[in-house]
Order: sequence, then C-alpha cells, then structure tokens
Amino acid sequence: MNIKQIETLAAIFLGCALGSIILQFAAPILLAILVSGASLTVPFLIYHLFVRKGWRIRLEREKDGSVTQKEEEIESTWDKPEETNRPKASEQNHVNEQEENDSESEEEAAMLWYNETGRSRLDEIVQKLNSRGVTRCWIRSDGICSYRTAKGFRRIGIFYGYPGKLSALIAGLMREDGLTVMEQKRYLRLSWGREEEAA
Repeated sequence: MNIKQIETLAAIFLGCALGSIILQFAAPILLAILVSGASLTVPFLIYHLFVRKGWRIRLEREKDGSVTQKEEEIESTWDKPEETNRPKASEQNHVNEQEENDSESEEEAAMLWYNETGRSRLDEIVQKLNSRGVTRCWIRSDGICSYRTAKGFRRIGIFYGYPGKLSALIAGLMREDGLTVMEQKRYLRLSWGREEEAA
C-alpha cells in the first residue's frame, strides 16, 4: 500500500465520521423541515382533492342527466296536488277537534282538582296566614304558595297537582269562593279579609 491509497482511505474515513456527526445534528432540522412542509401541503391537497375534484364530480353527474331523489319527489308532487292537500286539510281539522276535546277535558280536570283538593288546601293555607296576621299570598304556576315578609317572600305551602296552565279558570273558581284574585303573568295574587274590604 502506498501513501496515496492510505491518504484516500483516511480521507474517506474522516469524511464518513464527520458526515455521521453532522447528520446527527442535521437530522432534527431536516425532519422539522419535512414536517412543516407536510403540514403546509396537506391542507392544500385535501382542498384540491375533496373540494375542487368533488365539485367536478357533481357537475359531471348533473351534466349526464341523472335525476336526483329530490327532483323525483318534486316531479311526483306536481302530478297530484289536490290529493296531497286534501289529507292534510282533514288531518288539520282532526287535530283542531282533538285540541278542543283536550282543552275541554283539561278544564274539567282542573275544576275537579279544585273541588276535590285545591279548595281544602287553600282553606288550610288561608287559616295559617290569618293566624300570622297576613291577608294575601301568591300562587306560582307550579303550585308553590308564598307570602311577603319583611325579609322577602316566604313559602307557606304547595298545591300539589296545580294546573298552572289554567290559572284563569282556577282564579274564577276562587272568586266564586269569595277571594279577591288578580292574575299577574306567572302568579295568582290572592287577598281576603281587611284588604278585600279596602278593595
């Protein structure tokens, strides 16, 4: 082996050693470049494939003359407008009749509730309040009854099963029993005794 061959072998060895050392430092930088490049190209690639190509596929299908399901439904309704409207009108009439029957049955149930449960519960609450010197109370739409104190409103009782939707009907029944009743949005304001005489 002559000196030139030894020098070339040494140069190759040193080059490989330096290359491996540099590669260890450069690899994270190269990997970061690849990842950032991919993160920039992937959204553009998705946009190109799914949005642009997707629109082309849709346009080509429409050009072919293929009828969609919505178009078939529209065409089928053009042929028979009267037949589709008549059942709807009869269904609407049936729904209106059913709502009227439901409202009548609700009113009957509310009157039954007041006569069986509400009146006696109201008498109990009025007696409690009279013993405390209170002559008015409020009933919420959920049946909670409260009265005003110096510290604010305080609950005195609950009307279980109170038909809050039909508070106007309940107010009429309470007026028949001699109470002064005012309807206020979600409340019924009841008063009796001295305040009733003042009113």
